[in-house]
Amino acid sequence: MSDITMDSDERLMNRREPALGLIRSFHFHITTSTVKARARDCRSFARLPGRGCSCPHTHKPNRAPKNFSSTPPRRSNTQLSIVIMAKKKSKTAKSKTKKATPPGLPAAEGTPISTLPPELLTKVISYIPGCVKAVRQVCRGFRNCAWPAFGERIGQVKFDLRSRVSMSNLWKISQNGHLSPHIKYLRFAVGHIPRTWPIVRSEMYDSDMDGYGMELDEIIHVADVLDEGTMDSLHHWKYHVEYWFAEVWEWTPCYEHSLDSMEYVATSAQRKAIVDVLATLLLKFNNLEFVKYVACTFPEAFRATKFKILEEIDEAQDDMSVLTVMEPHGADITAMDILGVNILLCAISTADLKVPSLAIPVPYHYCQTLAMYTPRDIIEKVFASVEHLETYQLPDAVFDHHLNNNQEFILTSALAPKLKSLDWGFWFNDPGASAQMPTWATVTASAGNYAPLTHLTLGAVTNAHCPSYHPSFFNFLSKFGPTLKFLELRKPTLYPWSELVEFLASSTDLSLDRLTLDFNGLSFVHVLAKVSSKDFVKEHHLYQAAEKIVIVPHNVKICVEERFKSRRDDETVGKSSKARSK
Repeated sequence: MSDITMDSDERLMNRREPALGLIRSFHFHITTSTVKARARDCRSFARLPGRGCSCPHTHKPNRAPKNFSSTPPRRSNTQLSIVIMAKKKSKTAKSKTKKATPPGLPAAEGTPISTLPPELLTKVISYIPGCVKAVRQVCRGFRNCAWPAFGERIGQVKFDLRSRVSMSNLWKISQNGHLSPHIKYLRFAVGHIPRTWPIVRSEMYDSDMDGYGMELDEIIHVADVLDEGTMDSLHHWKYHVEYWFAEVWEWTPCYEHSLDSMEYVATSAQRKAIVDVLATLLLKFNNLEFVKYVACTFPEAFRATKFKILEEIDEAQDDMSVLTVMEPHGADITAMDILGVNILLCAISTADLKVPSLAIPVPYHYCQTLAMYTPRDIIEKVFASVEHLETYQLPDAVFDHHLNNNQEFILTSALAPKLKSLDWGFWFNDPGASAQMPTWATVTASAGNYAPLTHLTLGAVTNAHCPSYHPSFFNFLSKFGPTLKFLELRKPTLYPWSELVEFLASSTDLSLDRLTLDFNGLSFVHVLAKVSSKDFVKEHHLYQAAEKIVIVPHNVKICVEERFKSRRDDETVGKSSKARSK
């Protein structure tokens, strides 16, 4: 009986079993087909009797075959050519099998996720909870798409200008050549715990007077609610935690009147150091598109203590009283945000960075005017490249008396030549507020060239009970008539929006393509009461204000349409009754 050599199946089996290295080195030639079959059932030659075989077959003792050779047999040229051709055919069959789609399934369902376009795969990875860093270890394609997704995730992080750890993390990100090109959105803040926080208000209900409840508000001391250990931790955070460049954060606008003091000199020197460091880091992000400053921010490391404080306050309430924590405010936190915005704008100017979108809090603005504590040359340099500007009011106006006409900026084409989108977080529209306006403020719009605005968003106003608009407000809108095409009103029922809609319908200077009424953030009961009132906007005025009217959310849109339909029905009934009476 001729010798039987190991075929391809056996070679594959030997590669999978490390214990077969000894057998492959000796090149056994098995002469009995029965031994070969039994060895295949055992899945390995090494599991023959004497080597720990556990199969049900009965094996003979493990002896070396008679026909033993120390050298492997040589194949002829004909045998080698047959083996090579067989291998090529097997590879071709395998490749065809991989490309084929399983029967009964469309081609899209048989496609793996790795074949998705890079942009779509990046979007999918950005929604993965947890660490995106682990996704990069899947394959090369996932690694390339994970960097942009990681950049989007970093855009949700607030970098604390007052924290050494936070700024160190920003420095590490800027040094990563794979990640820094994908950073398009950065948010900054100044973490601070107000000295008056937390202010706890107790709403007590007294059920006297035949069961009618009476609500009483009372400010209670926080030490009466928190545990002793929690109070010690809060006191430590407020007065004993050291911050980066400690001298800078003692600054307030009142220091401007003490220019000769050594304290002001030290504060200015450290402030310049922070500006230089931040400018150096910003230069690493070549594709930066949006920079935002977030006001009223707590330190990131204070989060656990903050949650513990809120939990203890929540547990302290009972059936007769409800404890609520008031929003943080005060002169100290306002000074921190003024200083943080100033440092951020100075760093952008020092780095000569072109930022298309900017979102910052401002101490004052009215229509076309805004005022800031940052020097004029810095504002002009930063605003020269801004295309989208978003402003909102600082939480406390305790330093407004330091503003003057030298810090006033009017949105003209000279100040903001590229400004196309303006998001006004608030504006003064109460005629009685003109008495409260500072004397330096420009109320009436001048005849100059204004910024080429195409999108304007008006947010909630300061006074929600104003009867009408100041005349300068409509003059302000008319100045943008040649370019303004999209207008969005947020929470419109908080101000006389019917008057605004009537102005848009009758104005010859404005020609809007779309008017958006956004009622999100308002209670549905409040909106329903406004829609049902007699002074609700007229239907023909609303649809003459712009070519397209968008009302969100959908349930408010249905209420408005039902209100208009009810009016039309009432008018039809009224006309028919008059005709019958005649």
